[in-house]
Amino acid sequence: MKIIRVLKFISLFCITVIIISSSSVIHAVFEHPYGMCSWMYPDTACDMFKAANINYYRDFVSWAITESSDVTSGNINDPKYNWWLVYVAVNGCKRTGAKVLLAVYDSPVWARSDPNKRLSFNTDKYEEFLIDMLKYADNYSSGCVWGVDLGNEDPIWEPKTERDPSWYYAKICKAGYHAVKSYNPNLVVVPNCCWAPAMHFLDEMYQMGCKGYIDRINLHYYVQGMGAIENPAYPGSIMHYMTNIRYLKYIAECNGDSSIPLLNTEYGWKWNDEKTKSDYYKYILDVSRESGFTERTFMYPGASEHWPGTDCDYSALIYYDTQWISTPTIVATTSYYMYKSYSQQYPTWPGTQGPMFQVLPAASKDVDMINNGFESGNTSGWSNITLDSSVKHSGQYSGKITVPNTASTINYKVEHPGKLYEVVGWIKVSAPGPEDCNVKPAVLETLNGGTPNVWFVPHYGDHIWDTRNYPNGWRRIRFMYLSSTKTVQTDTFEIALQFYTQGTGEVWIDDFSINKLDFKVRTIVVDPKTLDFGEIAPKDIKTLSFNITTNTQDAKILTGNIYSSQEWITVSPTSFSGKDIIVYVTVDGNILKQNEGEYTGEITINSDGGDETVNVRVTATCVLAKPNPYNPEKGNLTFYGNGIVPGQTTIKIYTLSGELVKEITSPVAHTGDNEITWDGKNGEGVNVTDGIYLYTYDSPKEKGINKFTVISK
Repeated sequence: MKIIRVLKFISLFCITVIIISSSSVIHAVFEHPYGMCSWMYPDTACDMFKAANINYYRDFVSWAITESSDVTSGNINDPKYNWWLVYVAVNGCKRTGAKVLLAVYDSPVWARSDPNKRLSFNTDKYEEFLIDMLKYADNYSSGCVWGVDLGNEDPIWEPKTERDPSWYYAKICKAGYHAVKSYNPNLVVVPNCCWAPAMHFLDEMYQMGCKGYIDRINLHYYVQGMGAIENPAYPGSIMHYMTNIRYLKYIAECNGDSSIPLLNTEYGWKWNDEKTKSDYYKYILDVSRESGFTERTFMYPGASEHWPGTDCDYSALIYYDTQWISTPTIVATTSYYMYKSYSQQYPTWPGTQGPMFQVLPAASKDVDMINNGFESGNTSGWSNITLDSSVKHSGQYSGKITVPNTASTINYKVEHPGKLYEVVGWIKVSAPGPEDCNVKPAVLETLNGGTPNVWFVPHYGDHIWDTRNYPNGWRRIRFMYLSSTKTVQTDTFEIALQFYTQGTGEVWIDDFSINKLDFKVRTIVVDPKTLDFGEIAPKDIKTLSFNITTNTQDAKILTGNIYSSQEWITVSPTSFSGKDIIVYVTVDGNILKQNEGEYTGEITINSDGGDETVNVRVTATCVLAKPNPYNPEKGNLTFYGNGIVPGQTTIKIYTLSGELVKEITSPVAHTGDNEITWDGKNGEGVNVTDGIYLYTYDSPKEKGINKFTVISK
C-alpha cells in the first residue's frame, strides 16, 4: 500500500470583517464535532478517518435504488430490498465505532402520485421504508445510527411547487419525524438542507408548523467557482460563511426555536490547490467552532476513488485509485493532515461564542419606507399596483398586482458600502392551479442615478407559486441583502423592491419592510394579552388598556401599527414609536350587534420587534326573544339574556302604535336561568293578533328596546 502526502502551498487571501453579533443561547459542549460525507467506505479510509477523530459519517441512501419495487413493511430480508448503500456505511461504523447520519433522498416512481414529481410520494410508504432501513442498520451494527436526514437536497433541485415546502416537503418532514421517533426517540431528525444563501426554506418550514419536527438546522455551503466569493471569508457577498450560519440561527430564534443547534452537512472545494483547499476547510472549522451553536460539520466527500483521474472528486480528504482491491493506493491530502491536527487541538467545541465570530456589518437603521402596508388607503410609494380592501395580511388594505405585470416600490437610499439588511414581507398568490401563476421578488439597485441593476433574490425557486397552503394563504418572504461594496461614501446608492408576476391568477403583497440586520431578535412584549370587558349593555361604552414594551437589553424603541378585527373595537393609538406604550381599547355597545353569549375579537400589533395579538372578550347583557317569529299555538315566547335579573326585571310588550299589550315581571325564582316566559295573551287573557310587537326591558343591569314577530299560521 502506498500512502502519498500531497503538499502544495499558496498564500490565502485573508479578509477581516468588522462587527460581532452574538448568539443568545448557550449550548453544552459539542462532542465529536468532526464528520464527513461519503458514498464509499474502504476499510483503510475508515481507519484513517478514525485516526483523524472524524467519528461521524453522513451516508447517502437512495430510496429509489434501495426499494425499486414495493416491499411489504417489516420484511427487511426481502430480496427486493437492495441495502448496499446502507451497508457500506454501517459496515464502516462497525469497524471503527463511528456513528452515521443516513441521508435519504429520491423516491421510487411506484410510490409517487405523480410520476414526474419526486416529492409526490405516499408518506405512509416513506415511513415504512425509514423504519425498515433503521431496523436493517441496527441488525447489522446495533446503535450505529445517530440520525436521519430527510431529503438531502431533494426540494432544492426540483422545479416549481416541489421547492416550496407547503406543497410536499412539510408533510414529508412531519411523517419522517414520526417514523424515526417511533422507532427510536433518541435518534436525531435533520430536515432537508438550506442551500446557502436560500435560508428562507427554514422560515417556510416554521410557517408550515414544522417547529418540533426538526432537531437540527441543516446547511449546505458551496461557493466553488464563484471568483472572490469562493473564499468563505470574503466580505463582499451574502455568501460570507459566518453571516450565513448566523442568519439561519437568527431565523430559528425569530420563530421561537432559539436552542436548536446547526449542522453544516456539506461543503467542499475541489478546484483549488491543496493548501488553499485546506485553509478554506480550516476556516469553516474555526468559524463553526467559535459560533457556539454549530454542533458538527460534515465536509464532502471524505474519500474519493479514481485518483489521479478526472473522475476523482478533489474536494476529498483522502484519494484512492479504487475501492475494489485489497491494497488500494491511498493519498492523504494536506486537508486530511489539517483535520487530524485540528481535531487533536480541539477535540470538543464550546457552546459559547468566541471572539473570532464576526458577521457582516449591519446598517445603522431601518429603511423608512412609505406606505409599506398600504394603510394610507392609497398606493403612494408604489407603482403598477392597486389598493385592495377585501384581501389583506393585516390592517385594512393590501396591494394587488394585475398579472402579468411588474410592481415596485419607489427608490430608497440605503447605507453603503457593504451594509447588511433583511427584507421581510408577505405575498399571496391565488391561481386556478398550483403552477398557473407565480411571482419573483427582486431588488433594483441604482448607483448615482445610472442604469439600474436587477438583483434577483437567490434561490427563491423558479419564482413563488400558489400560496394557498400557508396560514391564511399568505407566505412570509425574507432574505438578506448586502448593499454594494463597490461604492464610496460620496456615492448615492438606492434600491427598490420589485415583484415580477406571470401566468394566470392573482397576486397580493403586504407589510414589506427593509430592516437593518443586526441579528438581534427584538421581541415585543404585550401585557395583558387578553382584555375581558365582562358584561356590556347595548348602549354601554367601556375602555381598558394594555402595555407594549420590549424585553431586549438595549430597550430599543419599538415602532409599529395596531389594528382591530371588529368594528365595535377601537384602539388608540393606532401607531406607535417608543419604549413603553399604553394602548387604550374601547368596546362600543352601540355598534356591537348583540346576540346572547360571549363575543370575541382580536387586536393585532405589527412592529419591528415582532407581531403580537391581544384577545378581546365581551359578554352581552341584552334581552332577546325566542323563537322569533313566534307562534302562540306552539307554546310560550321566552325572553332571555344576561340582562335579566331575577325578581328585578320588567318587560313591557307594545303594539307598533304604542298600545301596551302586557307587562311581565321576572319572578324571584324560576325554572330557567335569566328567562321570562309569555303565553302570547294580552292583559285580558286574549291571544294577540299576528304582527310586529315591540318590547322594552328594565333591570338593574340595563334598559333597552327590541322587537319580535307573531305569526300564528
